[in-house]
Amino acid sequence: MLIVCHGSPLRTANEGFIAMVDRIAERLGMSDVLPAFYAQVRPNLQDQIAELASRGVNRIVVMPYFLFQGKHVGVDIPNILAQCHEWFPSVTLELMPTLENDPAVETAVVERLMQGNLENRVLNENAKNLLSTVVESKS
Repeated sequence: MLIVCHGSPLRTANEGFIAMVDRIAERLGMSDVLPAFYAQVRPNLQDQIAELASRGVNRIVVMPYFLFQGKHVGVDIPNILAQCHEWFPSVTLELMPTLENDPAVETAVVERLMQGNLENRVLNENAKNLLSTVVESKS
């Protein structure tokens, strides 16, 4: 299984993605879950498909870690997979859908917004307290 994201010129962003995929592999109890990058950095899809094929894997599921079905997921990645299938004709390559419209993603966004709103309320209350302290000290 490959989890593919766009890739970034920022090394720390790529390292964070790799660490997340490692945690996912551990949670699944699978050693053949690898990160791949669409662009910018390596290992790219071609590298990781070659790696899994060399391990004798004959079916590779590719999960795009993209929020929406844009050009990369709709056109570019399928073209890369078609090219890889020519190189490894005995390997079946399957592309999963994006995270678009996944209720779990929407729930995470709602929870994050609610947390941010709560934090803003706490910050605003702290700011009011600080302001009243400053005003009182000037009186």
